[in-house]
Amino acid sequence: MKTQDCTEVEFAVRLLCTSTERVVCLLGNVSELGAWDVEKALPMELIECQGEESTWRTTVEFAVNTNTLEYKYVVKHKQTRELVSWEGLPGNRTLTIALGNNVALGAASYQSSTYTTPRAPIPGPREAKLGNNGNTNGFQEWRCCRTNKEANPWWEVDLGKEYTISSIHLWNAMTYHEQARHPKGRPPITSKASTSIPSPPLWVFISKESLDREADSLMNAQAKAATDATSFAELEVITQDPVMSLDRKEAPHTISSLKTDDGFYGVSNSLNGDINEYVEKSNKVALIRDDYIRKSIVGQLTLSYLVLTPFVHPKNNIAHVWRSYWRERPPLTIGHRGMGRSYYQVDGYRLALTRENTLASFILAGRSGADFVEFDVQLTKDQVPIIYHDFLVNAGLEDKHAGAFGTKSETYEIGIHDMTYRQLTQSYTTPVPHKGNKTQVLQNRVKKHWARLQGDKKVISPRRGHITRDAEKDNKEEEHHLVDLFPRLEDLLKHVPAEVGLNVEIKYPDPFFRATMRSSSQFAINAYLDKVLQCVFDHAGSRRIFFSCFDPSVCIALRAKQAKYPVLFLTYGSMAPQAMDSRMTLQFATNFAKMEKLQGIVSNSNAFVETPELAPLVKKDMQRVLMTWGDQNTNHEMVQLQKRHAVDGVISDNVIDLISQDKKLQTQAK
Repeated sequence: MKTQDCTEVEFAVRLLCTSTERVVCLLGNVSELGAWDVEKALPMELIECQGEESTWRTTVEFAVNTNTLEYKYVVKHKQTRELVSWEGLPGNRTLTIALGNNVALGAASYQSSTYTTPRAPIPGPREAKLGNNGNTNGFQEWRCCRTNKEANPWWEVDLGKEYTISSIHLWNAMTYHEQARHPKGRPPITSKASTSIPSPPLWVFISKESLDREADSLMNAQAKAATDATSFAELEVITQDPVMSLDRKEAPHTISSLKTDDGFYGVSNSLNGDINEYVEKSNKVALIRDDYIRKSIVGQLTLSYLVLTPFVHPKNNIAHVWRSYWRERPPLTIGHRGMGRSYYQVDGYRLALTRENTLASFILAGRSGADFVEFDVQLTKDQVPIIYHDFLVNAGLEDKHAGAFGTKSETYEIGIHDMTYRQLTQSYTTPVPHKGNKTQVLQNRVKKHWARLQGDKKVISPRRGHITRDAEKDNKEEEHHLVDLFPRLEDLLKHVPAEVGLNVEIKYPDPFFRATMRSSSQFAINAYLDKVLQCVFDHAGSRRIFFSCFDPSVCIALRAKQAKYPVLFLTYGSMAPQAMDSRMTLQFATNFAKMEKLQGIVSNSNAFVETPELAPLVKKDMQRVLMTWGDQNTNHEMVQLQKRHAVDGVISDNVIDLISQDKKLQTQAK
């Protein structure tokens, strides 16, 4: 109901839980709904409870200038008021409040052509009627009308008669990984009474018709382009003119403010830290009998703890969450370090032509068809997040231009965390050779015996002196190479196309083999992760990102510190129970992902290639995402085998060849 002073809206929701310790609350972008402050969330009233389902309802009065709402239903603990769970779908629930009637709702609509897709989860045509059926959810592609890609596509609705239009709302088609399409992320003004409070860019106003004037009975949305496609979620045409329904009675002057349930749910849960509750539920089972304690030592128990501090950022709140949402899609092809490894390769497969973990490699991988790219992030001594795989690098003791003066830099191994970003980019640096790299072993032996191999044919070294043009050219190429060698995470987020998804692997020292490095102040877990998260939240926009790490503590911290991006646990996926470190086993990985409510695991592919039937069993047990990495993923046949057995994504060093062979198979199938 809408009056001169306020608008009254009734909200109702069903909850699949009957716990008396839980209360459903409303949280949204306006002050009446807490302005996204969890402490100010509006409690709802329990109306009915049947079986495992409860119904909650509340009525809210909004200021008269409130035009659009974005909100979520959240669940809080009744006594402590702590946040327990929340809706985890991408985007927020949306609601338009406008004085008048939406005369476009359900009217006859047409478009220049109709796009049809065979892809899951909802294959079929994207008909014109989807653009005025009352559903404003632009985050789900199958709820939007869409034309084919063609010259000057159009969509129109026949209103049946002429009306005085007070406002027009066009809800954008927008998946959760797309960048904001409206300048500065602010909503457009759709009527003279629109609110001035900024909101996320879920809808845009594109009509060129002036408001408060007589409009034609046809409303048209058209893209003027040589080749383009028209797609949007909903067009609302609001008028204050009397509208006669089928029984010739005047319709109400306020458009419906009750949203229909779209049937899609996603729920994220906060970590349960109530140890007392756990002890009570376990019936206080004794681990060691009292008489044993008084007599002798029966064993040793090591308990580790993790102290976390909050990561504070304006975008790290309930308004920006979708980490529990993973839509059904074809298996992902993910480029390892971009185009793949460029220093060594297995089984005779070719090395990547572009240096690994560089901006060029990521951009080329995306343009070649990779859905995501995987890369390693760590911090320099001055806390700059950079992209580099190894913890150590060979650094020269002399200036990097020494070669122009006839000398050669002596090198020694130094940690990335012991050098500032400027030192990394200005020093002579080379990667530390990997053990088992036969090419590198041969190179080292040649260097060792170079004098004997030369014999009497001595090569005269260049004399010190002025830099020649050739030397200057070589130095420029060297500088370009060195800049590319340590790209900043910020540069990647700014320059790699937004449609390329990112698998951000956090590099963190292993407690067994790098215990000394791990204890360094440079790797204090809170400060370390906060720097990476700060960079991501500042520059990522709304692109697709998920985090991964081999370290369980890092995964726990990443999930606890932010509510936006999924976290997956990296594992070697060993099937051997006698593995030195239990974290290397597939069993630990699956149990850990379930216990900590992670999005899933990224496992070595060996076990799934040897026993393909294992993949669906692991997914069924976890009820989570399963991806793989490893040398087996360079082989197209092995990759296809995994994809046929429900693996959600493969990380490969041979991504270009995999995509090329996929295209050949698709062509042959046609």
